[in-house]
Amino acid sequence: MSVPPRTELPDGVEAVSIPLGAAHVAALTAGPADGPAVVLVPGFTGSKEDFLPILAPMARAGLQALAYDQRGQFESPGHGGRYDLAGFGDDLAGVMSGRGRPVHLVGHSFGGLVCRETLLRDPAAVASITLVASGPGALPPERHALLETLLELLPQVSLQQIWDTKEELDRQAGIPPQPADVTAFLARRWVANDPASMAGIARALLSAPDRTAELASALGRERPGLVLYGPADDTAWRVSDIVAMAERLGVPAVPVPDSAHSPAVENPEATAGALAAFIRNQDV
Repeated sequence: MSVPPRTELPDGVEAVSIPLGAAHVAALTAGPADGPAVVLVPGFTGSKEDFLPILAPMARAGLQALAYDQRGQFESPGHGGRYDLAGFGDDLAGVMSGRGRPVHLVGHSFGGLVCRETLLRDPAAVASITLVASGPGALPPERHALLETLLELLPQVSLQQIWDTKEELDRQAGIPPQPADVTAFLARRWVANDPASMAGIARALLSAPDRTAELASALGRERPGLVLYGPADDTAWRVSDIVAMAERLGVPAVPVPDSAHSPAVENPEATAGALAAFIRNQDV
């Protein structure tokens, strides 16, 4: 995944800190205060910067967009508590409560599971939900080995050692390196994570139940949903499973051209356009 390094923020995008009780989460925000409120939730090993390419375009479309690092991710400190879907859902509920009105949720990959958890807990707080490259529950069995290996390594070696090993294996496999500034950002983000947070997310991705039927019951005309996915995605859930989930939910499954697992990075114009059109349509 190619993530633009955050050397400077685009015009109109602001870095903020959101209090959550005695703790806080780091966030990026853009857009008019009176626009439809959108909260964007990143996935495993990701961060708020995964949405950076689409924040300014969403703001220009009149949306008040906010992306944040989940607890223990990058610039949000780990603050104890539960590193499971319920705990991450608590944090999202806290972020949403500061918006002052029902929120449009956008969850990327694991972030989609967190959004689902929060909607099922308090449907009235959610105006709509968009799942981006996210699936119905646990990752398929063929994706488990890497997560299981990570869970074995985390108590024994540092995140820096894991990163260095990954870089060496990539070199041996002939994988082309990222530009130096991107590599530096990705390395800095990786080692800044709280290992307990990473382990909790990995366990959730290995065991999360399929709650599609419950989510379908919670959606409807008053609480619409959307599924966005990259046609070339071979990182997490199978594309066929994502499309089947959308069918079960009764919501559109929209492919983002020229993208894989990270449409907001790989095709930000199309991703921002699809999100803005969907969300603005709910507020007419």
